[in-house]
Amino acid sequence: MAETIAKAKVQGKAADVPLVHLNESSLIPGDKETLAAWKIAFFGAIALTIALPILTHYALSRHAKRPLKRIYDKRPALLKALTKEYFAHNKVKMLDGSEPVLD
Repeated sequence: MAETIAKAKVQGKAADVPLVHLNESSLIPGDKETLAAWKIAFFGAIALTIALPILTHYALSRHAKRPLKRIYDKRPALLKALTKEYFAHNKVKMLDGSEPVLD
């Protein structure tokens, strides 16, 4: 699947143009904004497809694995604490008009 530059300005029309078909000769002469956008998009694609995986591999290989935090297992206690804090600092009532019930 070819990468595209969304809504690139080619011959005065907006279009999705594959990166391989977009070159300086297809741009409107004297349109430096489009040329700058093309260069940013091209080098951004290079950074994402080449540099990011290399940097990610390097970063992951330099450090030991961290233990999992298992936050989802603590969800009921965290939700209860969050609810208690919310109602302690915000004097609101429930939707039916009753006072909140905090255990």
